[in-house]
Amino acid sequence: MLDDVCVRDMRTGAVTTPIQSPKAWEHPFAWSPDGQYLLVKYDSYTGASSEELRVWSVKARTLTPFVTGPLSKAAFVSP
Repeated sequence: MLDDVCVRDMRTGAVTTPIQSPKAWEHPFAWSPDGQYLLVKYDSYTGASSEELRVWSVKARTLTPFVTGPLSKAAFVSP
């Protein structure tokens, strides 16, 4: 576990770990205004890997590639 993503429910205090990759680095960047998506910086740290920006869907519980290549230090979701 290099950098899994954990989410805390502010009503109940329960913590879940929806994004777990034992050999990858994930770092949360920004929630969508409706709370349905989370932008995540992702890198598998292999010899040929590069940083990616992925989108985690709360509903589908999937992490989907969005942007690949060199990324800036921050990302945001515009309403």
